[in-house]
Amino acid sequence: METIQKQIDQIIQDVFQINFNEIQKKIIQISEYIENNKVFFNTEKQEIWAQILNYLTIGLKNKDYLVIADILKYELKPLLEKENLT
Repeated sequence: METIQKQIDQIIQDVFQINFNEIQKKIIQISEYIENNKVFFNTEKQEIWAQILNYLTIGLKNKDYLVIADILKYELKPLLEKENLT
């Protein structure tokens, strides 16, 4: 499986290439990976992840793909970098 960082970068590219079907599929894959592998052990980071996941869900429901790209780029990627998951 590609690194989470690369998958996030691909989703951001998909937003600007208007590849919306792939965006939803890839977000689900990343979310499942993070949930199944318990990426965040720290309670604070788990809470931040829950908030990010909530915002991603809202973005998907509203089909607001630019918000999704921003959340991935400015919220999830930095959180993963802090956990050394680059």
